[in-house]
Amino acid sequence: MSDYPPLTEEEQTTLDQLTYQQAMADWAAREAARQAALAKLAPLANVDYSTISTALDAVQANGVDEDVLIRLTRIKTILRIDLQGLLDLKAKLEIAEPEPEAPPA
Repeated sequence: MSDYPPLTEEEQTTLDQLTYQQAMADWAAREAARQAALAKLAPLANVDYSTISTALDAVQANGVDEDVLIRLTRIKTILRIDLQGLLDLKAKLEIAEPEPEAPPA
């Protein structure tokens, strides 16, 4: 049991308002950081991993030299791991966190 008396209605309302204001400030900071990170990935807006991979597969299917085949394999591996990871991160950043709910009036 608490050694403190319960809050009055006015104190509880003030606490709820302050808690909401802090939650909104925290949310706004996270939202600004999310938008800044998303803006840095904006050049990837029209990049599609599957299109690039399909194009590389088509080049490979043409019966290229072993040197070219090695390069294509290396590029596809890097793209599969790193580019797809960046595209997944971009997709995650495109989803905004909902704003905190205001306390009841």
